[in-house]
Amino acid sequence: MSLLFDFKTIKRLGFGGQGFVSLVVDEKSQKYYALKKMFCDKKLQTLNFALQEAQAVLQLQHEYIVTCHSFFIERTESQEDIVCIVYEYCDSGSLEDVLKKSRNKKEKIPKMDIIKWIEQISHGIMYSHSKSVIHRYKHNKQKNFF
Repeated sequence: MSLLFDFKTIKRLGFGGQGFVSLVVDEKSQKYYALKKMFCDKKLQTLNFALQEAQAVLQLQHEYIVTCHSFFIERTESQEDIVCIVYEYCDSGSLEDVLKKSRNKKEKIPKMDIIKWIEQISHGIMYSHSKSVIHRYKHNKQKNFF
């Protein structure tokens, strides 16, 4: 897997309290990825938390969980650490994107699609729990399901 300087940023996909996610392309392989950057202040506890997340998602290999390919630490000139996590890019967007599109078009989502999504989310969460990886409740939101 490539290092940060091998990626070219295409656009920002989203942001949260810890950082942001960008669509990037690996200039060597021409593959697209979602690169999550988590900014860590100078407290060791913040860096450890970000690294624990990166290590946890790296071990999860399941058809209903977005694949984490690698992670690395970038150090800024101000000595701030940025934990970078490289995920597969889901080009159809998140569940939130699908729901917004449906709402904007005033279209009903078929009941079977909703049932399928609930089953997929449930299987992904059960798998992560079987690996002792617990997704924090406040992060189980529509934009975090792809």
